[in-house]
Amino acid sequence: MGIDCVQTGGSSGGGFLADFSNGGGYLIGNISVSAGQNEYYPTLGNEALALYRRAGAA
Repeated sequence: MGIDCVQTGGSSGGGFLADFSNGGGYLIGNISVSAGQNEYYPTLGNEALALYRRAGAA
């Protein structure tokens, strides 16, 4: 996934959030690579969700 906006230095690893319709949102990825005027991030999937749920149950 990517966006056409480049953050300033130090933003690497910062989160990408989605679904603010309920006022909270949730993490869907993190800043990974900048190229030109674009920024790309890996998306978190079912494995990350399962890990999050296991950590919350601990």
